Amino acid sequence: GGTTYSWTGPNSYSASVSSPSIANATVAATGMYSVNVGDANNCQTTGTVNVTVNANPVPVVGSNSPICAGNTLNLTASGGTTYSWTGPNSYSASASSPSIANATVAATGMYSVNVGDANNCHTTGTVNVTVNANPVPVVGSNSPICAGSTLNLTASGGTTYSWTGPNSYSASVSSPSITNATVAATGMYSVNVGDANNCHTTGTVNVTVNANPVPAIFPLGPTAFCSGGSVLLDGGSYDSYQWNTSPTQSSSSIVVSESSTFDLQVWDNNGCTGTSAPITITVYPNPTPSISSMGPTSFCAGGSVLLDGGS
Repeated sequence: GGTTYSWTGPNSYSASVSSPSIANATVAATGMYSVNVGDANNCQTTGTVNVTVNANPVPVVGSNSPICAGNTLNLTASGGTTYSWTGPNSYSASASSPSIANATVAATGMYSVNVGDANNCHTTGTVNVTVNANPVPVVGSNSPICAGSTLNLTASGGTTYSWTGPNSYSASVSSPSITNATVAATGMYSVNVGDANNCHTTGTVNVTVNANPVPAIFPLGPTAFCSGGSVLLDGGSYDSYQWNTSPTQSSSSIVVSESSTFDLQVWDNNGCTGTSAPITITVYPNPTPSISSMGPTSFCAGGSVLLDGGS
């Protein structure tokens, strides 16, 4: 509407073009702007305009990171009225505080949220998120073992270990041992393995403690007899045998014809061993009789002699 223009405004603003601009305007640019408009006749008129520069929202952005894989990742934002999230793996959400259930390591990275307010002003906030991998425990044992042996449990892959098992068993070392293990130690052992990020995984191992055989010697006849006799000693049914004879014998049964005390060690199909109670065999010597004549052993017909057989 004129040929000359002279603008004034907040913060000592001035300009001499018809339509000036203020780049990167701040809230301080809010206020009344006046323009003096002159024409070719040097006639002048002043016009005014009220300007509002709204503050942008100030988002407060966060998360519960770091977390362990499998947990829920919670993202949080406030300070606006609308929210638009983006993140790794093409993630998007439009809630102020969305969650990612059962988060994986792939959810690690930078999340951005565009926060808008009632004036349609927008600010972007970001948060870095870490989803740590859980430890991968390697769990084992020296099972199966025989009762009375040492049970060795083993675990690796972490920095802390918490074992539980049968009979209220517990231990807090990576590879504990149970000395003189009994059959009652048979069962499932669990170990909770933690790492430096306080992430945890549970591993398990099944353990078997086999009972030892309890052999007995069965004599198939009297255990006391006269010289020249014998008795069969039977050791029952096992995988292998060792009698304390000289030399040793490895059959399930033996024939004995001399005085001695015998025991038997056996092994079953689990490789477990046991020794029987001893059995004593007694062999009596046979008597050696002699005949004593109570007179001459040569005499005439009609005579006699007394022969004595002893006692």
